[in-house]
Amino acid sequence: MLDVSYNNLHDLYGLQYSPLKDLKILNASNNDIVKVDFLEKLKALRELDLSKNRIRQLDNTSFQNFHVITCLRLEDNGLRNLQNVEKLERL
Repeated sequence: MLDVSYNNLHDLYGLQYSPLKDLKILNASNNDIVKVDFLEKLKALRELDLSKNRIRQLDNTSFQNFHVITCLRLEDNGLRNLQNVEKLERL
């Protein structure tokens, strides 16, 4: 588990270079993240908490290659719709 909540993060840029390929739980809640990206190397990720950020929409690449996520938290972001969440087949 990696908990980066309450850190005033604007993105998760550094995760694409980290050796966390076996990370299963990521808590990035309560930050200032506006876009779901830089997570493509986290192939084992099962739980992702992005609640209480500033994500307004999910791009078509937001959850590309995330086939094992079973828990996704996005509340309190001001999302306009849940388009592109359907790629997460195990939710």
